[in-house]
Amino acid sequence: MGRRQKTTMTLITVLGVTVVAIGLVALCVLGLRIGYPGNAPLSYRIKWLLTNKPYYTVERRLPNGTIVNIDPGRAYIDKQAEAAARVLSGVSPEDLQSVNSFVRQAHFQLNDLVASGHHRRFTDNSTWASSSKEYLWERRVKEYVSGEGEMNLVARARETAEKVGSKDLKADLETFSRTLQLAYEKKDVQLLILAHRIVHDLDYWVFGNETFESRDYWGATFTLEGKSNSVNRLLEGMPDYREIILPDDRQLEDTSQSLNDKKLIQVVVKRGNDVFSFGTPFQFSGFGIVSDIQRLLWVASRGGAGIEPETRQVESKELDTVLETGAKLRKPFCFVHLIYKPYHPMQGMNDTAHKDLIVYTDPRNANDAYLAVQNPDNETRWSLYRLPDYAQWLKKEVDLLLRIHTGL
Repeated sequence: MGRRQKTTMTLITVLGVTVVAIGLVALCVLGLRIGYPGNAPLSYRIKWLLTNKPYYTVERRLPNGTIVNIDPGRAYIDKQAEAAARVLSGVSPEDLQSVNSFVRQAHFQLNDLVASGHHRRFTDNSTWASSSKEYLWERRVKEYVSGEGEMNLVARARETAEKVGSKDLKADLETFSRTLQLAYEKKDVQLLILAHRIVHDLDYWVFGNETFESRDYWGATFTLEGKSNSVNRLLEGMPDYREIILPDDRQLEDTSQSLNDKKLIQVVVKRGNDVFSFGTPFQFSGFGIVSDIQRLLWVASRGGAGIEPETRQVESKELDTVLETGAKLRKPFCFVHLIYKPYHPMQGMNDTAHKDLIVYTDPRNANDAYLAVQNPDNETRWSLYRLPDYAQWLKKEVDLLLRIHTGL
């Protein structure tokens, strides 16, 4: 082969590889490759392609000190923080632990059954796998459907639903129960996967528990997605299953009104002498501290995470004086001021009425912080919760927010 022919062959090979590579990039960038949500931004898809990691995460510390991995490419889930808080407020404190415990256990059991590729055991048609499939259906899944005591997830889901006030959470627990039962009756592994996704989203994104493995978001619950949830959409093409599994519309909440009742208008952040104001609503979905402060209010009012539930009542003038004093200190002083429209929880909801919320470092104690809750009926009155040892958490959250959204 002559020199010119070798050069030509090399060019053809390089050109062929380039065309294939461009094709793969185009598929991923256009969203035709499975592994991320269809509304993922272009930068997210490119990073996913280059790293070959479907989910990239960053660490964030919650108000109770727990460190969790959050997927920044799916920050839109923070939009649902108020929905989660509303649902949890409908569970009495004495029942909250048992409800959370059931969701956690059900997720653990279904994880072991179908997550991380385990669902392939149900579809393996090799000879050696037949006995394994029979064991999985007739021992494992059957026990979850008709077993005794705590292993009967179908019965426990319905018992747990009786302890919650939210119609949407009830619907999720009932849908999980029906899906799991029908999966066993039909020997349908796809229904097992749907059941897993329901308790997965409840476990991680409603109750905020630590992850077993990856912190995916499936959008599978009425609690967070309403009727547009992925289980509802998937069952549209399966009318026989849909009629059996999904709850009647009358069993669901009309959340359009209640979600809008707690309306955030503006976020003001102060660090040292600098003040930053954010007033564009779509920005708030990327502010993890907004949902953290809502959870902090929920915990503080119940005396959790080392916070005393007792409050001190102050007038606006006194609070303004404290904030002005802090601003004059040489040591870094910071606060986050969430400006809301007056919010009153619906009747029967175990939630706290409020207007604005302010979290600030204590000017007199470098380790502590305070949560100030404005009275929605008398805007000159504030309730103060002392937050022991929360000052460093607040400073780090403020630094993180400003670095991400201002570059400072």
